[in-house]
Amino acid sequence: MMFGLYPSQLGILSNGSHSLGDSFLPCDPLPARLQKVGYQTAGFGKTHWGRTDEQKSTRGFEIRVVGAKEVGLEIEGPEFETIYALGGLNEVDSLEEIAYLNYLCDLWGLDTMSAGNISAFAIEASRRGKLDFRIDYNQPDRIADLFRLIAQNEGPGSLLGKGIKAAAAELDLEELAIHVKGLEPGGFDPRVLKGMGLAYATAARGACHLRGTFYKAELSGQIDKDQIAGKAELMIDYEDRAALFDSLILCRFFRDFISWQELSLIIEAATGLSYDKTDLENLANHHPTDAGIQRERGSGQLG
Repeated sequence: MMFGLYPSQLGILSNGSHSLGDSFLPCDPLPARLQKVGYQTAGFGKTHWGRTDEQKSTRGFEIRVVGAKEVGLEIEGPEFETIYALGGLNEVDSLEEIAYLNYLCDLWGLDTMSAGNISAFAIEASRRGKLDFRIDYNQPDRIADLFRLIAQNEGPGSLLGKGIKAAAAELDLEELAIHVKGLEPGGFDPRVLKGMGLAYATAARGACHLRGTFYKAELSGQIDKDQIAGKAELMIDYEDRAALFDSLILCRFFRDFISWQELSLIIEAATGLSYDKTDLENLANHHPTDAGIQRERGSGQLG
């Protein structure tokens, strides 16, 4: 029906036969011909187009949805933190599969960094017979299944959805759980970027790469990644400015463009109040801390 040809002309001689790859087809499929005259095409439902690189084709559909699988999907990214977590940690070697897992995380409200850490942990737990879910490295379909279970709080997803710290404690695999204060890390390895180790250790949220964004100082050469002397002082400077950025509702990625002097000018323009750097540092350090707010509101013990 897709080609107007008998199945035998496409190499389909019996049930279970795989269809030909695009380069071997005797003619374009109907959706491709419709595209050429201006139609937008989408395919929904069961197909037997295969999973090899040659067979993994849209067959002329701009979007193809087969169950939960969508091919021809266009997303922005994936961002490098997502590639690190969904790709590197899980040894998924296809950028298209990483993009699809990224899409599922967006669809189901899962953070890609935490999700990638959790699925990699689940792989190791499964290999050790600790998790009743068969999954291994470079199995994007199984990772997708796992994310669905987490999102729906079903089966092993009900445990893994609690985060890597809680899951590791219940499965007696705490030596495998990579986290700081319960939060799974992003792609800034503190074994290389020593300042990020300091940032993770002092942040109330633990392994959060956004509290002080101190990776920037080390990656840009502002301070050597292996240098110890002066690193704590520079990180405090970053954290103090970040506290004021939050109060002023400024994007932290403007850290390179908005110095203490610019902060003074912004505050004076908005409020008429004049502060120098020392004044602003004092304000930042009298700002309620994350840890203080959490303790005050009883939101759980840190660490």
